[in-house]
Amino acid sequence: MLNGKCSLKRSLFLAALAVSVGATPGAAMTPPMMAVQVGPGSPLRGLGSATADGLGVYLTTRQSTRDTRRQGGTDVSNPDDEKNESLRTSLLLDYRLTRNLSAALSIPHVYNKASYLDPVTRQKVTQKVNGIGDVGVFGRYSFWKDRLVDPRREWLGILGLELGTGSITEKDGQGARLAATLQPGSGTTDVIAGTALVWALPILSLYGDATYRLNGSRAYTFGNALAVNAGANVPFANDKLSFLGEINGEFSSRDESDFVGAPGRNPDGTVQNTGGETVYFSPALQWRPGGTWAFTAGVQLPVYQNFRGTQLKSDVNYNLGAYARFGGNS
Repeated sequence: MLNGKCSLKRSLFLAALAVSVGATPGAAMTPPMMAVQVGPGSPLRGLGSATADGLGVYLTTRQSTRDTRRQGGTDVSNPDDEKNESLRTSLLLDYRLTRNLSAALSIPHVYNKASYLDPVTRQKVTQKVNGIGDVGVFGRYSFWKDRLVDPRREWLGILGLELGTGSITEKDGQGARLAATLQPGSGTTDVIAGTALVWALPILSLYGDATYRLNGSRAYTFGNALAVNAGANVPFANDKLSFLGEINGEFSSRDESDFVGAPGRNPDGTVQNTGGETVYFSPALQWRPGGTWAFTAGVQLPVYQNFRGTQLKSDVNYNLGAYARFGGNS
């Protein structure tokens, strides 16, 4: 009986590292004179996990590349050899305050790189940014759970803010400010709200979440976005290893710009070649060497991508994660 409980416990906190909460605005391609969007985003992990005592520490890294143009749902030529690369590492700290309420703090580090051929000289132009992104503060409230300590089944509400702490003033080699779509920060305070469900069974755990990002307004405003995730994890090898499988959906509206007459701006203020839908299948493997430590490695395989206008589509994304909890009864 004790082994069964340990299996459920380990299977459940495995879901904590696997669930990705927080919408990532679609990395849209716009004409070179407006730069290309390779951020910002919010791939947070752990917000959809079951509540637990002590301090939870999550460290995740997501690497993504986009170098194929797509118009709507069809691949098209890429004459200017445009390419986006992004590496985003997030530290998430989670602490339970009361029986049903826990708080979380996220600190992202962003590396973005965009390159293309200059339309006049046909020389390769490369732009890079590297710095802290928008810090997030979140609250998680448990509407229902099957037991106080180490719940196996739980329904959570999530509400938080991402603060405009990331830089929006990065410049290129000539001293000109890079486009808003390339900066590590958004320059706005954004609201993220959603819900998550974790449901442990004897041989696997199921989990899912849905969150909506309402972006603050400024001269260039990223489109609001919805993220929906659903997954399962199956432990094996005496609970030292687990297989994880997820479906991740990212749905974003068009960006908006106040710069009347700017290239790519529609009369209603929306920006061409932004917004769309992407669905991934994300398999991963997790290793738990002992205690509450866990390490995860996986990929995101795009299975559906449909964009508004012409954009760079997502290639395979690579994810790494580490998790530990200190103190309490977990």
